[in-house]
This record gives sequence, structure tokens and C-alpha cells, in this order.
Amino acid sequence: MPDNTHVDIMIAEEERHHEPAGEVLDSQVLRDGGAQFAAQLGWLPGTPASSTFRERCRRLASALKPLFAAVEATPSHAPLSADFRWLRDNIPLAYSEMLNVTTELKPLRRLPHARARKGEIVPRVLAFAQAFLDLADNSFNEQGFTSFSRPFRRQRFWISANCGRWSRH
Repeated sequence: MPDNTHVDIMIAEEERHHEPAGEVLDSQVLRDGGAQFAAQLGWLPGTPASSTFRERCRRLASALKPLFAAVEATPSHAPLSADFRWLRDNIPLAYSEMLNVTTELKPLRRLPHARARKGEIVPRVLAFAQAFLDLADNSFNEQGFTSFSRPFRRQRFWISANCGRWSRH
């Protein structure tokens, strides 16, 4: 009888939601970090565009292309681990996704920019993502992301609610 992958995925999701508290980063830590970052994250109107994404894509490609070439150059008759075979089988997918990311990010040159936590000027969305991943030890989970982003949503709501009041005065 074939495996029912939908059931397996649902069970894995349910188990993930019931992980012990020590394994999931404390949502209060992420919420506090998000609130602190929301308070300091501003907009830099003097920087309407940058080549940040293009430069990052270029660095990614120059780092991955030699790896792709080395994996593909390995003789197929050599004894290989299952992980290495999987990597070699999936290099075309990884390569096409790398090109896809570059293509998708190309039109995103003109975005609001901000100063990131480490002081560099980057697109604001990138500063947000970097701050979250720094606090979450480069691990993503939906609950943690929601906790981190909640202060940003509150700040946006407060600004929207008060813009009408400010314009009347």
C-alpha cells in the first residue's frame, strides 16, 4: 500500500506544534527583540535604490558554482554516499532556483531602505529578515516569526490610525 504523504505531513506539523518549550525559541524573546528592532528601524528616504540583492546573488553564484562543478565532476562509478548522490541528483534544481532568485529579485532595486542591526544600509525587508534570523539562530518557524513581527504590525496599525488625526490638525 503506498504511503500517504498528506497524512505524514499533517502528523509532522502537529508534532511540531507540540514540541517541548526548550526546543522552540521563546516567543517572548522574539517579541521583545521584534519590539526593540521595530523601534529602531527607520526609513532612509535618501537611499531609494541599491544593488544589494544583485551583489548578494552574484556572491551566492560565485560561491555555489565551484561546488556544483566539483560535485558533477565526481565519477559516477565512484562509491558515493546516499547524501552525495542526492546532492548530485538535485544540483540542476538548486542551480535553476539560484537563477530564479536572481531573476525574481532583479526588479526589486527600488525598495525602502533602512539601517540594519549591524549598521549597513539595506532594503528594509532584508533588515527585517536578518534581524529575525539573527534572533532565531538562523532557524525559521511560523510561531517565532509571528511573535517577532507582531510589534511591526502594531506599529503600522498605530501609524495608520493616527495619520488621519494628524492630517486634521
